[in-house]
Amino acid sequence: LRILVPLVATLGLAPLLLFLLARAGWESALAVGVLFVLTALALPLVTALRARRHAAARAAALERLRVVLTDITSGLREIRAFGAEEWMGERLARAWQEGGDAERARAGLLAGLGAVSFLAAQAALIAVIGWSAALGKAAVPLALMTLAVFELAVPLARIGREVGEAAVAAERVIAYAETPPRVPDPAQ
Repeated sequence: LRILVPLVATLGLAPLLLFLLARAGWESALAVGVLFVLTALALPLVTALRARRHAAARAAALERLRVVLTDITSGLREIRAFGAEEWMGERLARAWQEGGDAERARAGLLAGLGAVSFLAAQAALIAVIGWSAALGKAAVPLALMTLAVFELAVPLARIGREVGEAAVAAERVIAYAETPPRVPDPAQ
């Protein structure tokens, strides 16, 4: 539902908006249409592809961090007995840094996504307001409708990120499920 509701609402309302804008002047409809395609279609696709790369790096970094933390908690006596506290601390710091770097990359993706979505919506609104003389009395309702369409389109880019991350998670689960056991089953 988180995918279908914004998608159906956006794709239902956008053609109506573009039709009404085109009746007043094709320039505003063209400008808003290009920005809509950018926000509702291109941005989610690019975001999904970039999110896959970030999600794979993030998953690997968090996996290394879990391994280091498990090693520390399960082997604390041995670490102390062999004087490996500094070595283990360095290992933990590296894993922590990698995890932080992966989270920062993901946050950067989200920040860029938000900025592009916001700027596209503002540019569409400026296009409608810029052609308000040609739109006449319909300028205010069309400006509000433009805001509504782009407010519905913005979640699609976030959904693209979620789809990219979910695809990576699904690939990891499938890879684990298809991996044969390391120790053969003695019953066979």
